[in-house]
Amino acid sequence: MVFRCSFSGELWKYGGESSWWFISVPVEDSEDLEQFCSHRKRNFGSIRVTVNIGVTSWQTSVFRDSKSKSYLLPVKADVRNKEKLVEKNSYEVTLTVV
Repeated sequence: MVFRCSFSGELWKYGGESSWWFISVPVEDSEDLEQFCSHRKRNFGSIRVTVNIGVTSWQTSVFRDSKSKSYLLPVKADVRNKEKLVEKNSYEVTLTVV
């Protein structure tokens, strides 16, 4: 059984100059992900996923944000540069549990 969801999410930056970049997984998809992966969580409650944005695919982990009740998808510089992602713009994301 595989968990897959597709959604549109806004790229946002947390922190200063050497900050982290994220796209928040919508709350409804986060709830489904939480339920599906309750036995697959790793360190700090992270879940390993494969992500597709545009033509770029990579593996990473999503992390639960208790404030927003959603999972946060980190988007590394290589992906942002390759796909020409810009802060505050929305992008189509496909997330699959690895």
